[in-house]
Amino acid sequence: RHFKLQKHTGVQLELIENHQGLTPLKLAAKLGKIGMFRHMLTREFMDEEARPLSRKFTEWVYGPVHSSLYDMSSIDTDENNSVLEIIVFGSQIPNRPEMLRIEPLRSLL
Repeated sequence: RHFKLQKHTGVQLELIENHQGLTPLKLAAKLGKIGMFRHMLTREFMDEEARPLSRKFTEWVYGPVHSSLYDMSSIDTDENNSVLEIIVFGSQIPNRPEMLRIEPLRSLL
């Protein structure tokens, strides 16, 4: 199905699945695209209008120490084809060990 998107439609591009049922984050994980995967997992916007697009939310910073919260939806869930499931059971995925070292997956495991 085709989506006609406009700026204020409320459609979240990251949630649209392809014909294999994969969102952009899941597809990056399955293909082993580590740069894109890392970017999507650690994306943080400070602008209030774009903030809902963030997956990382810095809670506090004190010098070099900081605390961050991550949006774990579609990453560690009981749904079929979660990102964690794709990476852990995807033995054919290039860069799989490196992908598991990316936060928040590293702390999760």
